[in-house]
Amino acid sequence: MIDINNPFISSGLSFQIILKEPENQEIFDVDDEQVTVAHVSEYLNKPLKVISVKEIESELYGLIVKSENIIGWTKITNSLKLISKEIDTVKIVNANYSTPEINRELGFNHDYKLLFKDKVFSSRALYQHNGEILEAIFNKGLFVGFVRSKDIDRAIFKKEFIQIDEGTKLYTDSGLTNEVTQVDINYNKVETDLILKCSKLVRITVNKKKYWIEYHHILNPEVIDIYTPKDYTHYSELELQQLDIISNFQQERNDSKKTIVRLIKENMVLEKNAKNAGVKQQHASSQYENLYNNLKNSKLGKIQTKYWSWKKRRASK
Repeated sequence: MIDINNPFISSGLSFQIILKEPENQEIFDVDDEQVTVAHVSEYLNKPLKVISVKEIESELYGLIVKSENIIGWTKITNSLKLISKEIDTVKIVNANYSTPEINRELGFNHDYKLLFKDKVFSSRALYQHNGEILEAIFNKGLFVGFVRSKDIDRAIFKKEFIQIDEGTKLYTDSGLTNEVTQVDINYNKVETDLILKCSKLVRITVNKKKYWIEYHHILNPEVIDIYTPKDYTHYSELELQQLDIISNFQQERNDSKKTIVRLIKENMVLEKNAKNAGVKQQHASSQYENLYNNLKNSKLGKIQTKYWSWKKRRASK
């Protein structure tokens, strides 16, 4: 459950949730609480972003967003608040894997050992449940459930030059099923890209292409043995809170920066084109208007401009 008195909730920062409310619960229009725009059943057990909160009759409501769309307001008290972090590439340690109970509560019935076999996934957030740190796992952008942090083999992205024996087999997949041959490679100078220590795998770059090799083929492993992956297993409550705040702040800052940088670059191009073509002021203004509309209708712009306009309307009431 989400604590309405949690200082983070009222901080103004956005945060991630897994929506876990009654299926028939209504989602209300962003401006008109009397208008129902959807029901929870459409987004049940799915990851969403909350960009604002408010309290109505001691109930916590969140303004929820999915992708570029602001959906509306709905109660989020029973939903799962995720702890934000940077996105990691991971493999699941199958030998020790057991399904967390929360996955069954969310209605997932995957054969996880089969799903996790021979693949890499992305870990996009944390969740603390019954004293354990769980990680939200995604497969090609789709949320597939939680995995205990202790069952995670987290990738280390490092570029180092290693030596490998000439009998090393190269594969295009982390499951080592698709071998490739006739690759022009200098075995004495191979650049690493990604290291999975627990799985004993290394991804290398050869002529701008990525290949997987087994760890035991490396002749000078000390070059990469010095690196260790992040480990959230023993994070304290305070450390998790700090991670969440910093990650969300950085994400919002990066989103705003992307919008500003894009606008500046497009303005520079527009000014240059207008100058070279001798565009009249009236036509230039029209181009600026078109530029603004294009930005406003972009994926990021849709969220930000709607959110800013909503905040402005609320401040004027």
